[in-house]
Amino acid sequence: MSLRWRHPLDAWLGTIADAVHTEVGIACAVIGFEIDAGKDAASFAAGLPEQRWEAIALPGPDSLVHTPANR
Repeated sequence: MSLRWRHPLDAWLGTIADAVHTEVGIACAVIGFEIDAGKDAASFAAGLPEQRWEAIALPGPDSLVHTPANR
């Protein structure tokens, strides 16, 4: 299953998103393989999808909140 190698890579890319967020703020970070360009913070306003092909990081009270891919 590709999640075995994707989770560590997504986590590493998430640390880059954290560093960028600290400097300039990020409304939404979508991390993964072949990301749909139409996904943004507004598309997740009603909540995150139960089945996720990508990791998603959204602003929380103090930092980005990371939700891993599960497909």
